[in-house]
Amino acid sequence: MNHHEEHKAQILTYLKLSGIRTGLILNFNVSRLKDGIKPYVL
Repeated sequence: MNHHEEHKAQILTYLKLSGIRTGLILNFNVSRLKDGIKPYVL
Protein backbone atom coordinates (compact mmCIF):
# COMPACT_ATOMS: atom_id res chain seq x y z
CA MET A 1 0.00 0.00 0.00
CA ASN A 2 1.52 3.36 -1.01
CA HIS A 3 1.29 6.58 1.00
CA HIS A 4 -1.69 7.88 -0.99
CA GLU A 5 -3.72 4.73 -0.33
CA GLU A 6 -2.78 4.77 3.36
CA HIS A 7 -3.89 8.39 3.74
CA LYS A 8 -7.12 7.71 1.87
CA ALA A 9 -7.88 4.72 4.11
CA GLN A 10 -7.06 6.77 7.19
CA ILE A 11 -9.31 9.72 6.33
CA LEU A 12 -12.19 7.42 5.33
CA THR A 13 -11.86 5.61 8.68
CA TYR A 14 -11.84 8.93 10.57
CA LEU A 15 -14.91 10.11 8.66
CA LYS A 16 -16.82 6.88 9.38
CA LEU A 17 -15.93 6.87 13.09
CA SER A 18 -16.69 10.56 13.61
CA GLY A 19 -19.95 10.62 11.66
CA ILE A 20 -18.63 13.49 9.55
CA ARG A 21 -19.38 13.07 5.85
CA THR A 22 -16.69 15.25 4.22
CA GLY A 23 -12.97 15.72 4.73
CA LEU A 24 -9.84 17.05 3.04
CA ILE A 25 -6.30 15.80 2.63
CA LEU A 26 -3.86 18.69 2.20
CA ASN A 27 -0.47 18.15 0.57
CA PHE A 28 1.86 21.05 1.34
CA ASN A 29 4.64 19.62 -0.84
CA VAL A 30 3.33 21.22 -4.05
CA SER A 31 4.10 24.51 -5.78
CA ARG A 32 0.47 25.71 -5.56
CA LEU A 33 -1.59 24.70 -2.53
CA LYS A 34 -4.76 24.30 -4.59
CA ASP A 35 -3.01 21.46 -6.46
CA GLY A 36 -2.52 19.63 -3.16
CA ILE A 37 -6.14 19.62 -1.94
CA LYS A 38 -8.05 16.34 -2.21
CA PRO A 39 -11.65 16.21 -0.93
CA TYR A 40 -13.30 13.01 0.30
CA VAL A 41 -17.03 12.42 0.80
CA LEU A 42 -18.74 9.38 2.32
